[in-house]
Amino acid sequence: MRISRFLCLLAVSLGVVREATAQAVSGNLLGKITDSSGSVIAGADVTATETRTGVSRKLGTNGEGIYSIPYLSPGIYRVEVEKPGFKKFVSDNAKLRVGAVLRIDGVLEIGAVTDTVEVMAQSPLKPTLPRSRAPLSRGRSPSCLS
Repeated sequence: MRISRFLCLLAVSLGVVREATAQAVSGNLLGKITDSSGSVIAGADVTATETRTGVSRKLGTNGEGIYSIPYLSPGIYRVEVEKPGFKKFVSDNAKLRVGAVLRIDGVLEIGAVTDTVEVMAQSPLKPTLPRSRAPLSRGRSPSCLS
């Protein structure tokens, strides 16, 4: 009887420890990189730097121009995107919170890498209604919206 109580207590304790370590302590940064015509840019270098600590993570966009940087510490980030033949894209003051997914899409313009396009701050992703469920306007007909 004593051994079964001990094993039961041990199982519960391990479950609590496992549950506590699974809680979110980081955030995710993701986005899509395109050129000015809307074509995706594969293989662009994306660097996210936490401005307070200077810690950075660098990776490339995939074949669809998408990047994802998981497990980032909360903080204020500077995101830079570079690709030869394009101006550098920079987004400053991107605030990443615990458990948040922050989307920063970038548009690279044709030009020298020494040229820079800067974007100041972006909002975290917010849930949106599907187009079929979004209200048009408060009691007005669509013809009044033009």
